[in-house]
Amino acid sequence: MNASRSVRKPSDQPLTPVQDIVADDSIHFSDKLFEVPALKGVKIDQVAAGARSSFVKTTNGRVLGWGANEFGQIGLGGNVALEAITVPTEVILWRATPQSVRTTCLDVYAGGDLTFFKVERTDGSALPYIDVLACGNGQYGGLGNAAYTTAQGAPVRSRNVSGLLEYSERSNNMQPIYPHNISVSPTGHVLLTLDTLARAGPGGVGRDLLVWGANQEYQLGNGKRGSIASPTALHSPEGHRFMLGKRKADVKDLSGQIWKKGVDVEQYALAGWGNSVVYWRICR
Repeated sequence: MNASRSVRKPSDQPLTPVQDIVADDSIHFSDKLFEVPALKGVKIDQVAAGARSSFVKTTNGRVLGWGANEFGQIGLGGNVALEAITVPTEVILWRATPQSVRTTCLDVYAGGDLTFFKVERTDGSALPYIDVLACGNGQYGGLGNAAYTTAQGAPVRSRNVSGLLEYSERSNNMQPIYPHNISVSPTGHVLLTLDTLARAGPGGVGRDLLVWGANQEYQLGNGKRGSIASPTALHSPEGHRFMLGKRKADVKDLSGQIWKKGVDVEQYALAGWGNSVVYWRICR
């Protein structure tokens, strides 16, 4: 620096480009949206993502997954020991089923290192039935199969929520009970809402809420502190079965003014980071 306080650089020494001095070989992220090459032309109607894994469901009920797989959360089976799946790969959901049974995935739910698939099975001659399949990190019972398994690569049936039937007064026969929603916490607990309201008739109260998985922070809401490995119905402090209700209500805006009267609203359950929330929302 000279007396005039101006700055000089060494003569005839070109500046080194930034890209030549930054080692980016270990950077594994993209700051721009791009098309996944393997999914080009594939008709997709649902996308789900866990902590580090992604899934798409095609319009004909098949599932492809990719991403982290150290706990088997992609669902590719016990023989696939890869910790990461870099190309979208089909998840086989019809293992251990007869060839005459057709399996169609209806929904995919992912959270943390757990993945759930709502599938419909039918052989064309009888009523279809619904299975809830789970894979991934079941260390705290999050798989719902009455076991505590750290890694589960082959999707297994969650107990108490698979193959359920109820009598329908409209059709005068037994009909499958569908899960209305599955909320998967990033920390290992699960809230499942059964659609027991669809065929309940005029006396229907609401939808059953079942909970399981990690419970070290009382996040399952059962008043106890201990993980649960099987879906369990939740009860109110009075001992009644906890139901998610649906009714008409006056909806107010953020300023407290009536936005609309007589709106159909319903209770909705969400599993968060070590906590659970039930809130009212406008019916979709």
